[in-house]
Amino acid sequence: MVSIDELYLSENTATRQPGKPATNTSAAGVLTACLVGRRVGFGSRWAIHPAQVPVINQAFMPTPGQVEAARRLVERYDGALD
Repeated sequence: MVSIDELYLSENTATRQPGKPATNTSAAGVLTACLVGRRVGFGSRWAIHPAQVPVINQAFMPTPGQVEAARRLVERYDGALD
């Protein structure tokens, strides 16, 4: 299990650029941080600016394949209850 501190450190390490603030608020930095968070199990992230919302949505939006797999799973579950 990854702790919040480890996630924060990995996020800042992954997005850190020399001479820039530790928290990268560029679209690329936010996307990288979201993908790191998603990889370790997070399902969302906070935004400090409205411009970050589309980037965050893009990173955490399920793919069409994931949506279809979830639908099939629910259908099988519902079928098992009958």
